[in-house]
Amino acid sequence: MANFIIDDIKRTFKSNNDLAKIILANVILFVPSNLTLGLKQGFFGALGLPESFFEFIFQPWTIVSYMFLHDGFNHILFNMLLLYSFGKILADVIGNRAFLTVYFIGGFVGGLAYLVLGTLISLGFIPFIPLFAGVVGASGAVLAVIVAVATLMPNKELNMLFIGAVKLKYIALFTIIISTVLNIDANIGGKMVHVGGAAYGYFFALQHKQGKTTGLWFSRIVETLKNMFKRQPKMKVAYKRSKTDDQFNDDKKEHQQKVDTILDKISKSGYDSLSKTEKDFLFNMSNKK
Repeated sequence: MANFIIDDIKRTFKSNNDLAKIILANVILFVPSNLTLGLKQGFFGALGLPESFFEFIFQPWTIVSYMFLHDGFNHILFNMLLLYSFGKILADVIGNRAFLTVYFIGGFVGGLAYLVLGTLISLGFIPFIPLFAGVVGASGAVLAVIVAVATLMPNKELNMLFIGAVKLKYIALFTIIISTVLNIDANIGGKMVHVGGAAYGYFFALQHKQGKTTGLWFSRIVETLKNMFKRQPKMKVAYKRSKTDDQFNDDKKEHQQKVDTILDKISKSGYDSLSKTEKDFLFNMSNKK
């Protein structure tokens, strides 16, 4: 059974379904990072986004890795269900590569917003907000996807469990309210990530409606990385033995005799007297010149 699971994972990562790859990567990292309290602290300390730029400069990879860690089953379940529902729609509308751009840059912007707030707090510019310690989760990236979809297709309906068909704009609004506005003084750092991600998703959708493309630099990076790890087909070299001098001279002589015979026939009986084979021979000869 384990082999079947491993084979399925390999097939997923070899496929072009980047949405499935992101969800699978989140699930794979969730298991070891939540087995014990010690492992959780180790994973979150090494891969979670720190509270300010002063710590971030020593852990720059965390601007990506924090998006793949989740604190508890409900956290990852909620994020992955929303990502699957909205990510599939977005990838179908704007393409796989643009979907990745929205997801990752939305997560970057959310993380940067968090770092800015944390740095201002640590410097004492915002004394009424207590200092927070690190953040994990794909919520900022997921909100970027949700808001982008809702802005591009506000009246498209999505069937919700126990509710029925609901327009995307209302689902997005509800998600933003419960994840950001309600109880805003709790986990304010995480809510800042949500705000940053949602803001980028909205910005991307507005640009897309105007026919403008944002995040081209990220698309180029992704394409470069994919090409680096893509297995290149082996080149097959065929070696052809060249003719000897005697063979070459004999063929040349035979060829010239054939040309002379056809030309002699034309001079005596005219072009129309040639057979189809002779005409084709002359035609091919003229194309080689």
